[in-house]
Amino acid sequence: MDNPQYAKFKRCQEWYCIDPDFRARMEDDPRQALASLGFGEALDAVPVRRAIRWILFRERGEDDPLKNPYVLAAQQREPLLLVHLQRCHSREGYGSEKLFAYELAAQARCRMESRLVRQNQFIYYYPFAMELSKGCSVQCSFCGFAAEPHQGDFRYTPENRDLFRGVIQRAFGYFGPILGCCPPYFATEPFDNPDYEKFMADFRQITGLLPQTTTAVANRDPQRLRDWMAAVGPQGLEEHAAVRISIRSLGQFKKIAALFTPEELVNVELVANNPESLHRYSDSGRAAHHQVGSRAASRYSICCLSGMKVNFVERSVTFLEPELPDERYPLGYSVKEVRHFKTVEEFSKILEDFDRLYVHARLPRELPLYFNQNVTIRDSEDVYLFLGDGCGYRIGKNPFTRKIVEGILENRSFSEIISRFSVTSEDSQRLYAAFQELFARGYLRAGKPITPQH
Repeated sequence: MDNPQYAKFKRCQEWYCIDPDFRARMEDDPRQALASLGFGEALDAVPVRRAIRWILFRERGEDDPLKNPYVLAAQQREPLLLVHLQRCHSREGYGSEKLFAYELAAQARCRMESRLVRQNQFIYYYPFAMELSKGCSVQCSFCGFAAEPHQGDFRYTPENRDLFRGVIQRAFGYFGPILGCCPPYFATEPFDNPDYEKFMADFRQITGLLPQTTTAVANRDPQRLRDWMAAVGPQGLEEHAAVRISIRSLGQFKKIAALFTPEELVNVELVANNPESLHRYSDSGRAAHHQVGSRAASRYSICCLSGMKVNFVERSVTFLEPELPDERYPLGYSVKEVRHFKTVEEFSKILEDFDRLYVHARLPRELPLYFNQNVTIRDSEDVYLFLGDGCGYRIGKNPFTRKIVEGILENRSFSEIISRFSVTSEDSQRLYAAFQELFARGYLRAGKPITPQH
């Protein structure tokens, strides 16, 4: 299927997902619905509807979806992005075995805690993110991070350019090639900063890649977005999904559909965040209190960062990890520590300290341990069964494992627990390996559990 035809199909799918009126018309009379978009002659209406329902709901219908030309065209594009993501997140993408193992454990934990995360093959976690603004001008009513109002930007002055380049160079040396894929925003709008493109040009020069830009203001300055897509280039758009547009409202989507042809956005994902869409909200931030009709928020975190966030306006480095939203973590993430820097050397020292304090490749022997508070523990006569969201892991029950479990429930370290009973070094290693598996899968965590503040 050529690009113009696929672009029209993609635009139909976006209308279906975003606009309930078009969705109803598509279900009632797909030919009339396609004609209303001017696609009546270009697309085959019934196969289009079946393809959309397969892609969105995995509804098979009467025909084999894998013989549907629109399904096949969509599937042919997915491997390009998956290959890029898998390459970035492979061992070769990370600066150290330690960092790679830490990120694998973070991903395993999030997938264990939420089947919604586990079912989405495109959800990955990153060790670094940066913000070139303080706050966000958009202020979406459903923002999962409850971003504060826009207060200022890190401008491209000679001094700031040198600081930015120095920080990215040091970070690239530590994180490795994965840095080129890490988000250049967190709870901010990239295009709030007038100099965003200049900083990204430096970022590309250092890392060799342009990270994904997701903007919620595509209609604010259409030519700026067109220029940015041109700078990203065809490969970045098609193979790296380097540009995404967040849809905040149905009205905004209609403006974007009028401003940009389907062909212009054929390789740009439109993230349907408007209240009328079919997509889910995370039960965090402002989204936790935002419901339209029967569309309630779901319990998963939109935080894709497990590591360090640099805000260049505040000159701050925050170490945070994704968490299931609840009273303890209303924004869907936990903050381990925040420090400030003025120079590249001070940033490097924070990098080293955070690596030592919070990046654990294996179960720490000397830190206090606790069981993931989103895990149910079932204690039977023969085994301990640890249950996540639709998954689980078991450990055989014996006097040694019983004492270790009891010690973890008291928030003690592995070394402290083992020192309380007599065991050979070989048995100690076997016990450590068993509980290391719990740690690597996210059932067991290091530190002190956080209790809700009332």
